[in-house]
Amino acid sequence: MQIKNISEAKASLSYLIKVIQETNEPILIGKAGKPVAVLSAYTEDTFPRSLY
Repeated sequence: MQIKNISEAKASLSYLIKVIQETNEPILIGKAGKPVAVLSAYTEDTFPRSLY
């Protein structure tokens, strides 16, 4: 899992999204050396919903 600070992530968001799409590996975003968020690929729920 790659770790990026907020300013790096902000400056290279398009690139990070491309990396996530290709590797399907989440990227950890930190502030002041501490993790605050995870950027990960979206997976669509393909299961039909139950009526009950």
